[in-house]
Amino acid sequence: FFFASPRVFLSPTTMPGFIATSGVWVAGFLIPGYMSYRTAAGKPTTLDTSQLLMYWTVYALCFAFDELFSFVLVWVPIYHYFKLAFIIWLWSPYNDGAGMIYNDFLKYWLLDLDALVDEHLHLLPEPVRSLLFGDGEPNPEPEIETEPGLKSESKPEPQPEPEPEPEPESEP
Repeated sequence: FFFASPRVFLSPTTMPGFIATSGVWVAGFLIPGYMSYRTAAGKPTTLDTSQLLMYWTVYALCFAFDELFSFVLVWVPIYHYFKLAFIIWLWSPYNDGAGMIYNDFLKYWLLDLDALVDEHLHLLPEPVRSLLFGDGEPNPEPEIETEPGLKSESKPEPQPEPEPEPEPESEP
């Protein structure tokens, strides 16, 4: 019950819809979320940072579309299975579906939308604008782990390289 939205239970195919929606949650959130964690932690993954950012951008827009039109989409036969296949296609590193959608369609639309948002951003009250978009200051230095269990608030000082010892001079 925790993996499915309530509208699944209104579907004419309740149990298959529940299984497919659970698969969408696993394929859409858990696997890419784990890959994002590994990328952020500097561990090797099959996706690079730009692929993950494109995936999350495309997924967010698809999620918004799905929520807006859920009252119609829930009645489409086997919609949840199509959605599951689409989500797997989006994040699969072998075909980079999110990259294709982002680079071919969304990038240009989002650039235009970004300019429009920047034009109208001043209409928001300052506390709301600062909360949603930050205050324009760069992000603080991230904390890095220096020893297990200890955190440092700044980067460690680079250690100078040891100077090579001079070779003993030989007397003739």
